[in-house]
Amino acid sequence: MVGGDRLLLDPDTQWQITVGQWILDHRAVPETDVYSFTMRGESWISTQWLAQIAYAEIYGLFGWSGPVVLAAGASAATFALLTRFLCRHLSESATVVFVTVAVALTAPHILARPHVLALPVMVAWVGGLIAAADRRGAPSFRLLPLMVLWANLHGGFVFGLMMIAPIALDAAVNAEAPLRRSLVLAMGGVRRGRTDCGLLHALWLELAAGVAEDPRAWQRAAADHRMAAGGFGTLRPFEICLLGGIGLALFRGIKLPPLRIVILLGLLHMALVQGRAAEILALLAPLVLAAPLARQIGGADVAGSHAAMPARGVLFAGVAVALVTGTLAFASVHRFAPNTATLAGRGGG
Repeated sequence: MVGGDRLLLDPDTQWQITVGQWILDHRAVPETDVYSFTMRGESWISTQWLAQIAYAEIYGLFGWSGPVVLAAGASAATFALLTRFLCRHLSESATVVFVTVAVALTAPHILARPHVLALPVMVAWVGGLIAAADRRGAPSFRLLPLMVLWANLHGGFVFGLMMIAPIALDAAVNAEAPLRRSLVLAMGGVRRGRTDCGLLHALWLELAAGVAEDPRAWQRAAADHRMAAGGFGTLRPFEICLLGGIGLALFRGIKLPPLRIVILLGLLHMALVQGRAAEILALLAPLVLAAPLARQIGGADVAGSHAAMPARGVLFAGVAVALVTGTLAFASVHRFAPNTATLAGRGGG
C-alpha cells in the first residue's frame, strides 16, 4: 500500500478497467478489439473478463485506491497461502527464507493487472495437488471451483491443467505398489473433472455474453491454450546444459524424487524463457521442494506449533485487524494515481 503508485505503473491497468467497464455496460464479452488503435475491429477474445470486471467495479467505487487495494490484497493472500503450505513441512526459519526469496522475485511483476488476482488461486491449486501427492492420496474435488475461478480470471489457467499430469505421476511413482492403481484411477477422476471445468469455463463465457450457443467458445479455449504455450520457448544448448547440471546437483546433493526434479526444471525453464514466469518459479518451487527438503534438513516442530496455536491465533487476529484498519485509513487519505507518462504506451493489443 505504501508503494501503491508502483502498482499502477503499467498502462495495461487503465485498459483492463476500460474493457471491464465495457463488459458491464454491454453485458457481453467483447469478441473484437474495441480500443487498441492498430488492431481495432480485429477478432479478439477476452480470457480474463472476470478480473477486468473486478477492477472496473472497484475503480468505480473507490477510484484508483480500489485497484491498488485489490491487487495488494491478492498479493498478500498469495504469500499467506504460500507460508501456510510451507509451514506444514518446513521450520519457521526455512519458511521465512523461501517466502522472502519469493517476495523478492515476484515484486517486480506485482501490478494492478489480472494475473495478480490469479496468483493466490494458482498457489492454492498447485499447493493442493502437491499436498495430495505428498500424502500419496487423491486431491480433493473441492479444488475444482478454484480452477473454474482461475479460468475466468486469467488465461494462464492452462498452466494449472498442465501441472496435473506430472504431480499425479509423482504421487503414483512414489506410492506403495498396492496403492498405485487406486491412486491413478482417482487422479484420472480429477483429470476428467478438469475437462468438465473447461466446459464450465466456456459456459461462463456464454452466460456473460448472453448467448445460448456460440461456436466461437472453442476459439476462446484455443486462445487460452496458445497463451499457456507461449511460456515455453525453444530449448537452447546452453539452457539444456544448465538445466541438466542443476538436475544432477539436486539429485546428488539434496535429493529430490526424480519427478519433483522434472517439475522444478520445467518451472526454471519457463523463468529463463520468459521473465514474467519468474513469479511462477518463485511461488511454486518452494511447494515442490518443501516435503522432500523437510525429510533431509528437518521439518516443522509440530508439537511446539500446536502448543502455541491459541496464543498465535490471538496474535494473528490482532495483526489482521491492525492491517485492515491501516489499509482503509491509508487508502482514504492517500491519493493514488497512475503515471501519466505511460498513458500512450498501450497499443496493438
